[in-house]
Amino acid sequence: MFSAAPVRAAEANLAVAVWFEGLSLPVPNRLNVIVCHGFGCLHRTQVALNEVDRVTLANMVRGATPEAERRGVARAVAWFDKRVGRQTGTSRAKAYARGLSGDSTQFDCVDRTTNTTSLLVVLEQGGLLHHHRVDQPTSRSIVPMLTGPHSTAVLTEKAKGAKWAIDPWPHNSGELPDVMPLERWVAKS
Repeated sequence: MFSAAPVRAAEANLAVAVWFEGLSLPVPNRLNVIVCHGFGCLHRTQVALNEVDRVTLANMVRGATPEAERRGVARAVAWFDKRVGRQTGTSRAKAYARGLSGDSTQFDCVDRTTNTTSLLVVLEQGGLLHHHRVDQPTSRSIVPMLTGPHSTAVLTEKAKGAKWAIDPWPHNSGELPDVMPLERWVAKS
């Protein structure tokens, strides 16, 4: 299922590592992920991933085509929300959460982007992404600009180089994220 050798931060995509470094977080690994919540990663909960989690993820993400792999990634993001919600208290986090800064039960887009990117890194480290690689998160302006820029996790399709936004922020915890070409996501600003 997952490759046995851990991936060191130096081996991870540098731009992705810089995202985590900017939040004073380590690059996640296949055994542990720090889940951000409460807006701007104010609250941090370490979640251990066990063998059952890794098998579940492997079964979800498996896809013969890039499209099937993206559908699997979307399922994995929704599952991960439910899985970590028990430990973080975020099981009922609301879509588009604004004005709740500091509420440990909610996510802003920075939390969502960080958590989704963490999961994608775990999938990549585990050898589960065959058609994509994890890319640096991207931001866009929100009109009207109420809270600053909006961010998303990004996958790049290996064969075509197409970038895909994986954005759970517009959805309640445990729902499928938006998965769309990054250009279309950026144009929604």
